[in-house]
Amino acid sequence: MMTFRNIAMFNMIIIITLLLLNKASSYFLMLSVAQFIFIPFMLHLICKNDQSRISSCLVYWSIPAFIALFMIPIVKGTVPEVIPFLLSCIYFLFTLIVAIYGVSRF
Repeated sequence: MMTFRNIAMFNMIIIITLLLLNKASSYFLMLSVAQFIFIPFMLHLICKNDQSRISSCLVYWSIPAFIALFMIPIVKGTVPEVIPFLLSCIYFLFTLIVAIYGVSRF
């Protein structure tokens, strides 16, 4: 079963790859580390006791979001500007889903 812990391990590999490629500026890398590590762990803590349908789907929705976040600094400047915009829209949709989940809990 896919869990947020598995996603966090996958994200650590992504962070190491981003550091090795060094395509992004240092402030972007710090923000990416926060998004790649802390968000999965916080969602794991929030969703571990919740058995709702949206909490079980959050793990699978996070995979394309984190891949899009990984791809933004790599493709930026090498492809038309619409591609990084679409990738950021994918991550934004994941953020909206998490926000809706957060509001629905109360």
